[in-house]
Amino acid sequence: METVEIGKGIIRREGEKTAFIAFGSMVAPALAVAGKLNATVADMRFVKPIDEELIVHLARSHDRIVTLEENAEQGGAGGAVLEVLAKHGICKPVLLLGVADTVTGHGDPKKLLDDLGLSAEAVERRVNGWSARQV
Repeated sequence: METVEIGKGIIRREGEKTAFIAFGSMVAPALAVAGKLNATVADMRFVKPIDEELIVHLARSHDRIVTLEENAEQGGAGGAVLEVLAKHGICKPVLLLGVADTVTGHGDPKKLLDDLGLSAEAVERRVNGWSARQV
């Protein structure tokens, strides 16, 4: 057991260029992908209050940011990250990965995450494709 400071995230893995800002259950897929991409992974632990200091640090020390959440892309935690960046005048490429604004099915969580593009394999494909277009 450890004391968790309210509103503070932690770095789970240090890497270069790409920073994953992951929320909740999406920390595990972020870590799986980050090992292959040599990316940093921040486990935000809280959406509200959001850890502005950590987000700003990651934005200033990385070339691009990927937010990863098992929640709606529109109006979700990724949007809160964008608000923090805007508040601090930081302009970086950001990829928001979450649940699209559609009705989702029910069933096996692993299959649903893959269908939604949120499994580790799907996240890796999406990030690689996005990164290739950032040149």
